[in-house]
Amino acid sequence: MDKARLDCASKAAAHSDTMRALRFQPMTQSNWRTPLAVLICGGFILTLSLGTRHTFGLYLQPMTIDLGWSRETFAIAIAIQNLV
Repeated sequence: MDKARLDCASKAAAHSDTMRALRFQPMTQSNWRTPLAVLICGGFILTLSLGTRHTFGLYLQPMTIDLGWSRETFAIAIAIQNLV
């Protein structure tokens, strides 16, 4: 029983020493999750999602003429698409 406790205590001490050494080591590699990278990726995602939403106005006239829909029908179709 004492040997198991001693073994556990030595493992805990070794783990503690390892964590202490890691805590004070400077980073040698740059982390890709820097705030600038997160902001750039978030801006790119917003540009894609909002850009596709706002381009439907360009398709209003050609699609309503081609499908024979009124402007209101096209608008309700886009509204339903935005909700789903």
